[in-house]
Amino acid sequence: GGGGGALVGAVGHEMFFTVTAASNSSGTRHPVAIRAFELPQGATLSNVREPPGMNTRSVDVRWMPGENEIGARALCLHAVDETGLSSSQECVLLIVPPVAPPPRITTPLPGAVLSFYMRQSHAVVVRAESPNPYEAMELTVSTLLEHGQTFAADMLEEGRGREG
Repeated sequence: GGGGGALVGAVGHEMFFTVTAASNSSGTRHPVAIRAFELPQGATLSNVREPPGMNTRSVDVRWMPGENEIGARALCLHAVDETGLSSSQECVLLIVPPVAPPPRITTPLPGAVLSFYMRQSHAVVVRAESPNPYEAMELTVSTLLEHGQTFAADMLEEGRGREG
């Protein structure tokens, strides 16, 4: 009984959780299967197990949502006992939020700090534009880079050259 709650995932990252069915309080009905109704595309139920003496059955649910699966969907499951009777259906809400656009600062203040998490990106492009030819921009890394990340500040000046 009771609601299954909600799980929040991310596009391109596997969601993994375990569902367990237990026998009723009198112990007369024992779960022999857990079944899902309308699994999301690509989702799987695997590793069915029944620990000895526990009167439970568990199954792992795995799903990697794609970009076309943004939003919320209910995954509903029920247990079946040895006589073929089904339990009540329990549902969990699977939520896949939209992929956030890259951060954008249109008017940074001098000394501004920009921090962000790069989930799948491999490079950051910083573009500075100003009508004032004497403005300067400096990029530095304020925290340690991890896992082989590197930082290079390639300064490229575009526009009209000044005669000396």
